[in-house]
Amino acid sequence: MLKMKELFALDIEKEVNLVIKADEQTPVQVERDILEYIVTDQIENLLETFLESYTLPSTDKIGVWISGFFGSGKSYFAKILGYLIENTKLQSGLTA
Repeated sequence: MLKMKELFALDIEKEVNLVIKADEQTPVQVERDILEYIVTDQIENLLETFLESYTLPSTDKIGVWISGFFGSGKSYFAKILGYLIENTKLQSGLTA
């Protein structure tokens, strides 16, 4: 009989850090964050909206408000946005 964990390509039993410390990320952790981030249709639309707004002429009056319920992934989404904005170079040679 097939076990649930065998349905996933990634290790679903690994420990997940409950606190995100962006300034303590190693290149390996950054790449793992990006590779493991699941982009749903809704997230894709939100990313497109953000990136379209981000490319507008620069001003100090633009801000971003990320809202959602507790545990909905706001911090992870913000971290992925940060990687995209920084154009983070990954270990594999790809960029975020």
